Amino acid sequence: MRAFEFLIEAEPVDSGSIADNPLGLKGEVLSKIKTLPDDKESRRILAKVQDLLNSVNAMNDLESFKARLEPLAQADVDVQKAMNQLVNLLAAAAAQTSVRDRDFFFKKLEADNIVKVERLLEPGNSFTIDQMFNFYGKSPAITFIVDALSKVSDYGMGKGEVVFAVLSKRITKAMKGDLEVKSGEGTLKVEVKATDGGSPRFADQEVTVALGYEQVRDELFNIYATQIEELGGKKKTGLNIDNWIALGQRTDVDKDQFNTHTFEVLEKIFPGQDNTNLVQAIANGKTGTAKGLYANQTYERYMTIKNDDVVMYINFGGSTPTYTIFKDVDDLTELGMRFHASTIYILGFGQRSTYPQMSVSTI
Repeated sequence: MRAFEFLIEAEPVDSGSIADNPLGLKGEVLSKIKTLPDDKESRRILAKVQDLLNSVNAMNDLESFKARLEPLAQADVDVQKAMNQLVNLLAAAAAQTSVRDRDFFFKKLEADNIVKVERLLEPGNSFTIDQMFNFYGKSPAITFIVDALSKVSDYGMGKGEVVFAVLSKRITKAMKGDLEVKSGEGTLKVEVKATDGGSPRFADQEVTVALGYEQVRDELFNIYATQIEELGGKKKTGLNIDNWIALGQRTDVDKDQFNTHTFEVLEKIFPGQDNTNLVQAIANGKTGTAKGLYANQTYERYMTIKNDDVVMYINFGGSTPTYTIFKDVDDLTELGMRFHASTIYILGFGQRSTYPQMSVSTI
C-alpha cells in the first residue's frame, strides 16, 4: 500500500469527509495525489517536500487553524494527517512535471519566492492571481499547487488563507485573526475575506451590537407597530432598512421623533461612530446613500475592534481570482470600488442580520 493511499478512501471525484480529506481538496486534486507512484524517486520527492514544509512551519499553521474549530476540533492526529496530505499534494505536483520544473519549484519554495508578499503591504491595489504569485501560469507545478490550495476552506481555514501560509515563510496563521505577514517594518495583521458567489460578513463573536440594542429595538417595534404592520410586518430576521426608511416618510409618523429613534438605534449598532450622515440620509429617504453609509460604518466598526492592518478581499467568482488589498473606504474609492451590502436589518434579531453580508464591487 502506498504511503499516501490512506488519504483517499472515496472515489477520485468525491472530496470525502474532513477525516479522509482534512484540507478539503477537490476530487480531481485527490486523484492526482493517488497516482503518485511508489518508487525511490517519489520517496525522495516526499522527503524533500517534508523538509521544505518544515522550513515554512506548515505544521504550526495547521495547528493554529485547527484551534479555530475548538471545542469541536478533530483529534490531534488529524493535524498530522493534514500535514501528510499537504506533503503528498506538493509531491504529486512535483512528480507530474518535468525535472527542470520540479527543481525550479523546490528552489523557489525554499527561497520563499512564490508568494509576492510585498503585495500585501500595498493597500489601495488590486491584483490578479499571476500578479500575486510568482511564476503562476509559467511553472506547471506552482500553478497546480496555487490552484489546489487557493479555495481550501475546511479544517477551520477560510478560503484563501492556507495557500499563503503554506507557500511563504513570512506569512503565518495569526494567533488572533487570519494571517500575519513579517516585513522589514514589523508584523502586519491581514484580515482575509473571500467570496465565491456569496458575500462575506464583517462581523463575528467580537463584533456585535452594544448593550441595550435589543431593548431599543423592541421599544421601536412597539412604538411603530401599526405602521410596520401596514408595511408588511416584521420578518423573522427583523425590519430591513428599506422599510425603516419608508416608515420615516409616512405622514402619520412624527419626523423629529423618528430621527431621534434612528439616532438611538444606530448608537447601539455603531457605538462611538459618527452616525450623522447616515441618520440624515435615512431621514431624507435616500435609500441608496443610506445603504452605502451603513456598509461603510459596518466595515469601520469591524476594523476598529479587530485592529487589523489591512484586508485582503479575494474574489473567486470571476474567470480568475482577484486580490484587492485595502485599509479603509478611501482605498476602495481610489480603486473605483465600494462596499455593496445585502439586506440590512436595522431592527434585526441577531448580529448576523444587523451587520449585513457585504461584497466589494465597482462603482
